[in-house]
Amino acid sequence: VDAPDNDLMVPIAAALSYGHISAAQKLLSEGAGLSCTDKSGRTPLGWLQWGYPELYDKHAELLLSMESSYLRLKSEDINKKTATDFEFDI
Repeated sequence: VDAPDNDLMVPIAAALSYGHISAAQKLLSEGAGLSCTDKSGRTPLGWLQWGYPELYDKHAELLLSMESSYLRLKSEDINKKTATDFEFDI
């Protein structure tokens, strides 16, 4: 979900650059991040703020909260695993 295009823009940045909040929420639920930057140095939320300041004001906090919740759940999921749950190439 974070594979960049030739300009290093990831799908969530593309979605937010067009104001597609629901698509961004879906990408966040699948593990997309908000901290990456494209060639111009802009983050996904930076694209939203630049193109749709009214949507940024309304949704930025929710999007950041969703990302934080996903990362916390992923961390909790990993912490529940034991060494035998992982494959190691030795």
